[in-house]
Amino acid sequence: MPVVSIAGDIQRFCLKLGDINEDVCSVSLGTLIARGEDFDGKLVEVTGFYAYADIPMLFSTKDSFMSSNVADGLAITIPSDGKIASRLFDLNHSTVTVIGRFSVKPRDTSSYSGYRTGGRLYEIRSIGSAFSPWGYSDTMPKK
Repeated sequence: MPVVSIAGDIQRFCLKLGDINEDVCSVSLGTLIARGEDFDGKLVEVTGFYAYADIPMLFSTKDSFMSSNVADGLAITIPSDGKIASRLFDLNHSTVTVIGRFSVKPRDTSSYSGYRTGGRLYEIRSIGSAFSPWGYSDTMPKK
């Protein structure tokens, strides 16, 4: 995954979402990992490939998952909320969008792969299947 960074003030990527009482920063996983200190402690909305394991992970891509590249992903703390925890289990091995609090502090996975994660997501507020792939449509465009 190329390291992509957003220039300038991150606040322009943060806004109120639904009934959440604080700003949520919608960013790519690459930006979140590259500029982690800027997002530390903030609620973020991020999309990636979710894999449930001893250390649940949100990878930037399915390829990162397949190669166990945890540095290119975030460790996820499973919440005690049974509904969200169940949803995380149901969405195993799929592309998801997660809203949760970001910590720049990596999770040590040296007993598994020898790397540290790109950060952590905790206080998960919501998780769901990601939208259809870019340009995907169920119907043919009209000519």
